[in-house]
Amino acid sequence: MAHISRYRACYPTLHEIAALRVLARKDNAYAREVSHGSRGKIPIDQIYMILKRLRAKGTIEVLPEPRVPPEGGLPQKLYRITRFGRRCIKAMDILEGK
Repeated sequence: MAHISRYRACYPTLHEIAALRVLARKDNAYAREVSHGSRGKIPIDQIYMILKRLRAKGTIEVLPEPRVPPEGGLPQKLYRITRFGRRCIKAMDILEGK
């Protein structure tokens, strides 16, 4: 039964699809880069919530070494798409006829 819930992760929202596609094009990216790479599809104020949901679904992961800005402040997390995330993208491409 656990495998069924795993496949439900392949049905992301439009914002999640945009984030996955950005991460699929890059090796890894920071949240702001994902937002900008979506060409306006993901508002910057929603990006962290979207990335958190994608992490919970297992479609992305955070790299272990977060970057600390030189001017101080909170460390920035570097995100990367997982193999499962890439399979979800492939499944969506097939469904969309790409």
